[in-house]
Amino acid sequence: MTGPNPPVGSSRTAAIRELRPWAVLIGSLVDNLGTTLWGLAWFAMRGVPVASETPPAELQRGIDTLMQSTADAAALLAIGMGFVVIGAYAGGRLAKNAPMLNGFAVSVVSLVVSIINEFLGTGAAPLWYSIIGYALVLPAGWAGGVLARAHFRRVASSGP
Repeated sequence: MTGPNPPVGSSRTAAIRELRPWAVLIGSLVDNLGTTLWGLAWFAMRGVPVASETPPAELQRGIDTLMQSTADAAALLAIGMGFVVIGAYAGGRLAKNAPMLNGFAVSVVSLVVSIINEFLGTGAAPLWYSIIGYALVLPAGWAGGVLARAHFRRVASSGP
């Protein structure tokens, strides 16, 4: 016998105490701002007018046209997933304790933001883009948390 069992739900409570909302918020900002800025840069490189004086309807037409290209949509998906990893890594590093949990929390926020954008947006993205994006966002956040944990392990093993 190894001793009494911990109360049901105590590990969940402990995990919640390890969440650092400010770290998750900053990681989410890194993800969303990075994705937006690099996405705009991609649109501009591909000829979509992204200047502030561009009428919204013209900008949307350019985005809709670009998103019909499988190569462009795949590149934008890769950019987005890359920034989920980077944002989750940043959140995990900032949290210090439980970097994987906090990194994963960044991806949960990213998933919620994506779903909200999907409902508020015009539906320019093809269905496959949304399905793959939703399927990859949580593993991407987990990967960022794993990288943050690896950083802390590397620092701890290097000694004083």
